[in-house]
Amino acid sequence: MEAMDSSELKQFVRERLGCSCPDEVFSSIHVTDNPVAFNSLPVDYLVEIGNRLLIAVITLQSRDNINDTIERIIDIGRLYRDSNAFNRFRMVVVLAGEDDMNSVQQAFDSVTGKDEKIHLHLIEPSDLPGLLHVSTG
Repeated sequence: MEAMDSSELKQFVRERLGCSCPDEVFSSIHVTDNPVAFNSLPVDYLVEIGNRLLIAVITLQSRDNINDTIERIIDIGRLYRDSNAFNRFRMVVVLAGEDDMNSVQQAFDSVTGKDEKIHLHLIEPSDLPGLLHVSTG
């Protein structure tokens, strides 16, 4: 796991994801690429911020089994969040098409239940900070 301090990531989390975490939360940032916890799932990065905020950056290359994939990511993210005492789990799904965004939103809505501490963010590749660069095909 890599420790880092990045103002670009902090800006992304605050402005693009809408997190109002205080400055001290950002004193500890860990980014893991291809996290083992999400083995065989399309999670490119797991970002842990201040032991409060957990972010999974996801690139879906295919809509095949999208409901199952989203459900598995949510289940693992929820378990990771709860077992490590994070306050929030934010799924950042990087997509380039409107149709894909609708499919992901519907899949997310169907499996999250009433867990208000799981959030979905659908973004374009250009919205990611440089240190979280992903390839969308």
